[in-house]
Amino acid sequence: GTKRCADIFHQRRDPLQAKGFRNEILTFTDATPLIAKAQIGEKRDKALKKKEKTLNNTNINKVAKDKDVRIGAKSKHKFWMGYKKHVSVDMLSGLINKAAVSKANKTDADGMKFVCPKQGAVFEDKGYAHGEKRAKIKGFPLCAVQKNNSKTKNKDKDKGISKMRAPYERVFSKGNKRCR
Repeated sequence: GTKRCADIFHQRRDPLQAKGFRNEILTFTDATPLIAKAQIGEKRDKALKKKEKTLNNTNINKVAKDKDVRIGAKSKHKFWMGYKKHVSVDMLSGLINKAAVSKANKTDADGMKFVCPKQGAVFEDKGYAHGEKRAKIKGFPLCAVQKNNSKTKNKDKDKGISKMRAPYERVFSKGNKRCR
């Protein structure tokens, strides 16, 4: 199960840290969708047959085989049914520090608690804007791109953060987004 997978991951990761190959000085965190079902329409049709007005996270359990699956949204027009993968990467070595999976309807900031480093600076995107509270509690700088409507938005700072994140964004955008 998941405990065994975590144990194997830690057996491989921890010796690298002990030898100085992996650290948490500069950390990149991101979340990507894991799509469990490509066509939500089929599930929506089942929900409508059961007299549901719409398919949403409160009634999806009535029509989905997987009772943990949820509907996630990337924007107002991009939805998926599945889960969300949260990953933190050591920016100096490119090695994964932590990884976790949550329900798709959880925000990126909610998932940060699973992959949050113990120290160092964290580079994040707009989805983690609410993770500032967790960063202040842990006492490390949060280098997050600010949302466009933010009062503290600094476009020059955001450009610098985006340049630091760009090599890792490309790697994660190429990953498999399907799950079973």
